[in-house]
Amino acid sequence: MNAQDDRQSALEGTASAHSGSRERSGASSVDPRRTRKPEEVAQILGVGRNGVYELIRARQLRCILVGRKILVPLTAIDEFLAGQTE
Repeated sequence: MNAQDDRQSALEGTASAHSGSRERSGASSVDPRRTRKPEEVAQILGVGRNGVYELIRARQLRCILVGRKILVPLTAIDEFLAGQTE
């Protein structure tokens, strides 16, 4: 299983936990959000929440700020994982 498969598995788990009314309406259970909270990123990467904040602080993981909320784009997670395999 590669990093992409791991990330997809984690995303599917997150989607099922947050699907709510989408699942009842018969829509796809894939989460359409393009960003994740640091807690969700920690689960995807298999590190602790503080580890994600350290990666952000060290500028190894891109994030965006929406007000005071920190969000990590899925593309930033992909870039981080790609950089770790090189």
